[in-house]
Amino acid sequence: MKRKSNPRKTWQTGLLVGATGLAIVTGGSALLCNKEGHTSSTQRVLQNNNSAHNEVYTSEWKDALDDASLCDRVRNTIWKDAGPNEVIRQAGEVVFYSLRARDFFIPLEQSVKLDEYWTVLPQVKSEFQKLAVDNNIEIQPVFEAGSAKSANSNTVYLVNHYGTKCETTIGFKDKTGNTILGNDGNPRLQQYGTSQFNSGTSATKVKLEDGKMVVYTEATFLSYLGGKNRQPLDRFKICTSLYCEPLHRALIGGKKRILEQMVTIIPKTNPKTGQLEHEYKDFKHVMAVGTVVDEAVVHGLNHYWMLENATSLGLEVGEVKRRIEEDYRTFQYGGSEVILDLCKEKSPKEIIQMYLTDPQKVWELIKGKKPQYKGNFEKI
Repeated sequence: MKRKSNPRKTWQTGLLVGATGLAIVTGGSALLCNKEGHTSSTQRVLQNNNSAHNEVYTSEWKDALDDASLCDRVRNTIWKDAGPNEVIRQAGEVVFYSLRARDFFIPLEQSVKLDEYWTVLPQVKSEFQKLAVDNNIEIQPVFEAGSAKSANSNTVYLVNHYGTKCETTIGFKDKTGNTILGNDGNPRLQQYGTSQFNSGTSATKVKLEDGKMVVYTEATFLSYLGGKNRQPLDRFKICTSLYCEPLHRALIGGKKRILEQMVTIIPKTNPKTGQLEHEYKDFKHVMAVGTVVDEAVVHGLNHYWMLENATSLGLEVGEVKRRIEEDYRTFQYGGSEVILDLCKEKSPKEIIQMYLTDPQKVWELIKGKKPQYKGNFEKI
């Protein structure tokens, strides 16, 4: 391990724990390996990891049709790209026939300035203490791939970007539900590759094992750069990501509870093998609900906190309100408006306790006030 004089900047080689296993870092390159230690072509990590332009993949390609927030972000990107097309503009919806995704991060360049993160962190930790949630948060800048090595600690890794690579087959349907046909008479389908960058993530993984739903959180990342222009996050985004991503992890119990409460697990015997199997009824819809409620609680509390503490956070109230209104217009964060309003009736601490003990009650409140979340989320 090598250390510079600044204790905030730590270089180390070691193991990167991702969704697929371990990354062995040697000589400036890394290969993700499965549990048996064999490398896979879909798990290769680009070499020269000190470069901010090289992506370190932390997961294999996986089916992502159940990821409501990812579907929404990809859908928004598709609409923006397809907007000028006269035929597509007549479409009523984008239909996903497949969606594969894998996560990655890009290490920081060593020249970046990170002072704002350490300015905001004490205020986040102080607020978490009031909320009675885990406030033992540490930030570790990642300058090399091997520096992000712990999936289950309180370390929040700061990287240039955290994103998701997507490949999807889609169809465009008109407002009557008919698939729009291309000139060749075939349904208009296309492969769509995109990179989704955000301000960070506390990756939640769900496994279906022997009639149980296992929900856990992998490593939490914050992005230093965001948006298409790859500019450093502004103060609003720093306050958002540094508050929301650790809180997502701290409240994983609420999301786990709502998934367990809502999914119907039906035991079945395979007629060919005689083995006991399980059907997870309405799993896709339940995953979508879990995502909506989790995002609503975390970001609604964050919005309330920023409005109440704008001056001490170095924010302007009017700008915070404008940015929050932008969030409300997205499918992913629309429910946060309900939570923000609820903060005027109950304390944030009470809302967290309600989410942890009875998340379906929170869901009913959101669904009752936000019509886009009613039904089975057909657009997802």
